Amino acid sequence: MSLRLGFVPTIVVSSPKAAEMFLKTHNTVFASRPKSQGSQYLAYGTKGLAFTEYGPYWRNVRKFCVQELLSAVKIDSFAGMRREEMGRLVEEMKEAAERREVVDVSERVESLLEDMTYKMILGQSKDDRFDLKGIIKEAVTLTGVFNIADYVPFPRALDLQGLGRRFKATSKAIDEILETIIDEHQDDLDMREIFRLTAPRAQHLLAIPIYRANMVEK
Repeated sequence: MSLRLGFVPTIVVSSPKAAEMFLKTHNTVFASRPKSQGSQYLAYGTKGLAFTEYGPYWRNVRKFCVQELLSAVKIDSFAGMRREEMGRLVEEMKEAAERREVVDVSERVESLLEDMTYKMILGQSKDDRFDLKGIIKEAVTLTGVFNIADYVPFPRALDLQGLGRRFKATSKAIDEILETIIDEHQDDLDMREIFRLTAPRAQHLLAIPIYRANMVEK
C-alpha cells in the first residue's frame, strides 16, 4: 500500500513476501534512511554510518568501523579492563552483602556499563565536566521523536514543537565534548609514540588523521 505522509511518499509493507522484496531483493534501493531535521543536526548533515546514503562513502565508513572499532582484536584488547571492572563490582557486592545492605543491582550494572564505555571510548572514567550519558539519551530521544517538520517542511522555521532548539543545543553539546577530547589527546600525543602505544581507542583513531596531516605538511 502506498500513501503520503505530508510530502513524504511512503510504502506500507504488510506481508512476508513484500518484506523480502524490500529487505532482500531490492535492499540496496531502499537501504538509505530518509533525511530528517534530526540527522542534519546530530549526524553532521547525514554523515556517518547510521544516516548517510547507501553508496561508496557508506561502504568506506562501514569498513573503517569494522576494522578500527569492531574487530575481534580491538574488542579483545579491552578484555583485561572488563575483567577488572567486573571483579570490582563483585567485590563491592560481596562487601555490601556482608554489611547486609540493600543493593540496587540494576543501578550498579548500569554504572558498570557506563564506566566501561567511558574507558573504552575515552580512555578514562566518567568525566564530570560534561554529562555524556544525558546528552546521548537526549540525542537518542530526539532521533526517534515524531517531527512534523520532516513531513511538512513549511512550519520548520516556526519550530512549533520546540525540537529545533533541542537539536541545536544537543548538537552544540556533542561538538564541545568531541572538541575537548580531540584537543586533549592531540596535546598529549607524541608523534614518535603513536604507533607503539597500546592506548585508548580515541588515541588510535586520532593517530590516523594527525599522521596524515603531518605528512601533508612535510
